[in-house]
Amino acid sequence: MRKTAAILFVYFLGVFVLSAQSVKVKSPNGGEQWALNSSQAITWTFANAGSVKVNIILRNSNSKVGIIKSHVPLSAGSFTWTSVGTLEDGTPVGPGINYTVRIRDVGDTFDDESDAAFSISGAPAPLVFKKIPPLDRPPVNLFPPQLRITHLSIDPGTAIVSFKAKNFGGPMTKDAKVVLSTDGYQLACQAFEFNWAKSKESVSFEARLLTVNGLAGFCACKLIGAGDVCLNADIQSPEIQGVNVPGIHAYTCYPAHYDLAVSGLKWGPSGAISFAVGNNGQCPSSAWFYRLYRMGQLVETSGLKGSIAPGLWNSTTAAYRMPANVGGSCTFKVEVVSQLPATETTTANNIMEVRTTPNAGDYQIVISDIQFSGVADPARDNPPSVDEYYELVYTLTNTSGKDYPECIARVQTSIDNGPVVERKFWVSFGPNEKVVLSKSNGFPTGPVLPYGTHTVAVSVNICPTFMKKTMMRRPQG
Repeated sequence: MRKTAAILFVYFLGVFVLSAQSVKVKSPNGGEQWALNSSQAITWTFANAGSVKVNIILRNSNSKVGIIKSHVPLSAGSFTWTSVGTLEDGTPVGPGINYTVRIRDVGDTFDDESDAAFSISGAPAPLVFKKIPPLDRPPVNLFPPQLRITHLSIDPGTAIVSFKAKNFGGPMTKDAKVVLSTDGYQLACQAFEFNWAKSKESVSFEARLLTVNGLAGFCACKLIGAGDVCLNADIQSPEIQGVNVPGIHAYTCYPAHYDLAVSGLKWGPSGAISFAVGNNGQCPSSAWFYRLYRMGQLVETSGLKGSIAPGLWNSTTAAYRMPANVGGSCTFKVEVVSQLPATETTTANNIMEVRTTPNAGDYQIVISDIQFSGVADPARDNPPSVDEYYELVYTLTNTSGKDYPECIARVQTSIDNGPVVERKFWVSFGPNEKVVLSKSNGFPTGPVLPYGTHTVAVSVNICPTFMKKTMMRRPQG
């Protein structure tokens, strides 16, 4: 109870500190008329900036269009949009009269938007030509290099980083460099740089972010927190230093964590209580121990066990033995306790309670993870966007080495303590098989959600197996 109170105190203290930070859009704030390709200043006032960074977002009629610039220091107070109509990723924006600018911190704790709409006209800003004496005319490059990061992602199953960039302007006269870095978490990362030769119009590469299951990556897991690890990609070129070029920086986030789970709790005919403990995350767990309860009474507390590698399960037999000649059924509960519980995504999987008999089987299904997936929602977005709404996706895993019989699964989902939605479907599992439940796989798992932190509760009843998992998670865009 004291640990829970301490955590709540730190949480609400953090909320209080963050509430003192604010931003107020000054320009554009309504009525401005900006021409395509012109250079305009976006300005704002702020309070208690510290090291906070913000994203500058372009909106049209209350719908997100895209990001003008990301990760701008709040303390700067202004940003010059050097080419009105071109977003950070190079996407062009057409003329319109209902545009607004929203400035939101990257932690999604505060924001502000233009009080009224401004317009972007179809007439581009006129070109200004400088007269140069005929006998003293240096070479003029009318199309300077325009380097853009067109793709940056991390595959959640393999931790493979995929990167693509292209030059949309004139030829480069000097080599450029791509630099990948991480922020916010305790990672042991080697420097990762990629040379972009001046003769190449585009570059692409794939690399492993984390060292996973013996496969080498340029970052090694240490004490990964319960949040996401964000990867930054930057283009560095002597030809663009000091010039604000959209699309020269990009970032993406990856749920690098560990998630201990327990499954297969049974009472053997010899009186032994056995179960399995696994790590459903992407990084090695910290040390752990277990507590065993019989009919609600604590009967054993184990010593500290070693770390578990990602995706591995360890069979465990408790030292406690049931008395001889005891038949019928009995309720047992096992609780796995991490040495560093704050580094887990959720502890909902760490407790299992089973009413078992000496001849009980060890079929077991667990909810291995809960994630959010970005989706387009045409009913809300016009045009559709893929980074402001999310659908629920989670995985069921058969942690036993046996075929699971085909039967009806009953899934109940509740989001933000809302109404419980129940769905039924036929399902079967092979040994150690995983089934991903998502709308794209024919398993709708919940309503579309706006950006923000949501509490999700999922319970699954499959034949003799029942489990429930509750967690809080913020979607990543």
